[in-house]
Amino acid sequence: MKESAVKNSFILTALFYVKIIF
Repeated sequence: MKESAVKNSFILTALFYVKIIF
């Protein structure tokens, strides 16, 4: 479950940065 949470937070952060950049 820890790995899933880390991946989920990483994906959310990546999408957040993408929205800011683009």
